[in-house]
Amino acid sequence: MTSVCLTKLDGTSKGGIVFAISDELGLPVRFVGTGEGEDDLQPFDARAFVDALFETDWVVYAKPAFGGAAAVLRYLGRYTHRVAISNHRLRAFDGERVTFQWKDYAHDSQSRTMTLAAMEFLRRFVQHVLPRGFVRIRHFGYLATACRTARLALARTLLAQPVPAPPPADPVNPAATGWRCPSCGGPMRRGPQLTARQLAVLAVFGDTS
Repeated sequence: MTSVCLTKLDGTSKGGIVFAISDELGLPVRFVGTGEGEDDLQPFDARAFVDALFETDWVVYAKPAFGGAAAVLRYLGRYTHRVAISNHRLRAFDGERVTFQWKDYAHDSQSRTMTLAAMEFLRRFVQHVLPRGFVRIRHFGYLATACRTARLALARTLLAQPVPAPPPADPVNPAATGWRCPSCGGPMRRGPQLTARQLAVLAVFGDTS
């Protein structure tokens, strides 16, 4: 492979990813397109592409949320802590085709099912996977990862504020939630939270617990 062709790309919301992909692969971008057909492709001009990104005068408009901070967190949580499709929407897999549930917003949000070939399903799925080095949530200023602990401690000292107590543990109550093993019926318990690196190690060497 000597170059890259990017499709389904516009010059606004996804524009910056062009250079990240080129830098990650070490290959030049030859063609870009807003669709998937041959007629949608055009030669990539880096200078013209960057100029198009800055043609829009971006203005941030903010207003109080109608449902308060909790409603905002619930809304953002659907996008920041999920990948492409939830497990409960997967209905069937026969070895070649995947059947999943989707919501038809054009017809009163009716629930429908769709069946795709496995490779087509995977093609659509990976379009929602972030490239290496990209994150969904990025903190800046005194909340930046590199200095957050020290800056928060300094802020509390300057404001004469005590260090907040850690939140109490929130154990899962199987009797109240009905969260039980579908195989044996025993109570399910929340295990340790693993980082991406720890999950990668377990995937390679297996779980030795």
